[in-house]
Amino acid sequence: MASPIDQEVLDKYLTDARENMALIESLTIQLKQVHDRSADIDNAIVNQIFRLLHSLKSQAGMLLLGNLEEIIHEFETLMQQLRDKRMQFDAEITDLICVLVDFINPLIKHISAHGNDDYELETQSELKENIRNTIQLKRIFIKRKHDPIV
Repeated sequence: MASPIDQEVLDKYLTDARENMALIESLTIQLKQVHDRSADIDNAIVNQIFRLLHSLKSQAGMLLLGNLEEIIHEFETLMQQLRDKRMQFDAEITDLICVLVDFINPLIKHISAHGNDDYELETQSELKENIRNTIQLKRIFIKRKHDPIV
């Protein structure tokens, strides 16, 4: 966590984080709408979400907000898998992104109110595990889908 002399920096980060999370939520809706219309995803939107997450993660690390940094890292990894076409975008991924946004927003509020990111640690752990499992299962599915039948 940031020291008291870094309160202004922390406040600026939290303001930016709230704005970026609102943008990520809006971009996710756009991503789903594009997918619903064309069964494809807009790589520009995926890249924009990835970049926003990367920035949030890096700054959280600099402010020693390790729990926030870790959950955003897992979210970033999910988006990287989509960007690199190692996973397909579907309703399950949309739901997972929404759960992550719905968890990170109150985490940011908690940091603002309490000055630490010790928020719902058990839930954070479960979410990180859920993301890892989803990525693993989706990557296995993609691999099997593209493997030649012998």
